[in-house]
Amino acid sequence: MKSLATVVTSILLTSVVWSFPVMAEVPTKVRVVSVGTDHLGKQPSQHVVLQSAGGSEFVQIFPDATHGDCCFRVPIGQVLVVTDVDWVFSSGVADQAQILRVFLNNLANPKLINYPFQSTISLNASGQGGGNQSLTTGFIVSPNARLGYDTLPSSGVVYSVVLRGYLTADK
Repeated sequence: MKSLATVVTSILLTSVVWSFPVMAEVPTKVRVVSVGTDHLGKQPSQHVVLQSAGGSEFVQIFPDATHGDCCFRVPIGQVLVVTDVDWVFSSGVADQAQILRVFLNNLANPKLINYPFQSTISLNASGQGGGNQSLTTGFIVSPNARLGYDTLPSSGVVYSVVLRGYLTADK
């Protein structure tokens, strides 16, 4: 016959064991599957990040932190779909509205300019602000146009403009 101390100890140990999950190291095999595309179905090589390069031109930023020469142009036979725009503005007038406009300038006819994107912000008390827009449909840039940007009003400094998107065949 078991003593009362043995029964109590057994009950306590059982309750302690059942109160905590039992962890066992089980060897597993991990199989890495590379699908080769992102959430948009695009190859990594199709992604494009453009950074403002002074004036109103853009340079391409590459994954190894290097950048292309000024000025980025869409390759012949492809179009660029711009999906995201980030921008930072400083040295503006406090509490004033500031507009960033991204434009397309036709290379064959430089007088032909259209504005497929604009973003309006209110500057803070220091005359600074910025925006980050993820575009539902984006806008398309052909090899026959250059990308540029300007601001309204034009006082102040555009610190940075970053465009993100992807290249795809021009069908």
